[in-house]
Amino acid sequence: MVALLRVTGVVHLIILGANIMLPGILDFKSELNKVTPIVRQIFVVHHAYIMLILALFAALCLGFPEELAGDSRLGTFLCGFMAIFWLLRLPIQFYFYDEEVKRLHPVGHWAFSFALASIAAVLSIAAVRGFL
Repeated sequence: MVALLRVTGVVHLIILGANIMLPGILDFKSELNKVTPIVRQIFVVHHAYIMLILALFAALCLGFPEELAGDSRLGTFLCGFMAIFWLLRLPIQFYFYDEEVKRLHPVGHWAFSFALASIAAVLSIAAVRGFL
């Protein structure tokens, strides 16, 4: 489980890297010029905060895999929280996001979907193990 949590940390870093490149891929600048300044500002802040959360999740999985996989109530809680975070994100990927964008970027869509499912599975298993 410790090794899987470390891999999960690396996957978080890969997703973080993808989010760094995403503004160029999806042309955020041009798209955000179409909205009011406050909507643009909120979007930019939310995107930055999501990247901060991704970095935190990566740090937890890479820096504290033994605690996450062990008998720690805090580790179990964190695994459960992160599992729910990613489990909720998976249907958003399939049912909320624009079909045209997914069609234009199928490798990104399916790679991200696989990453979400993998992260959610590992963290769910770690959380359940912690409850047993």
